[in-house]
Amino acid sequence: MKKLTLLALLLTVISAAAFAAEIPISETSKFKMVAKSDVKYDLYYAAEDEGTVKVCILNAKGQKLNSCFVRKTKSFKRTYDFSQL
Repeated sequence: MKKLTLLALLLTVISAAAFAAEIPISETSKFKMVAKSDVKYDLYYAAEDEGTVKVCILNAKGQKLNSCFVRKTKSFKRTYDFSQL
């Protein structure tokens, strides 16, 4: 069974500059956030093995605002727009 990876994006707490480097979340997977504007961010994810990735958007208090699954993937890029938060 493939591992389920949880990405917690604390964009309301951590500045976009902190996401400039790749962040390992395991020995075989990592992610990177890149600011496109003040409210839009690109999420890049890469892993050695194909699996399901759960992306959670959290606020500064750690409360879940939204979540989604990306299934059967080794890597992906998604743009997130936080203008409505």
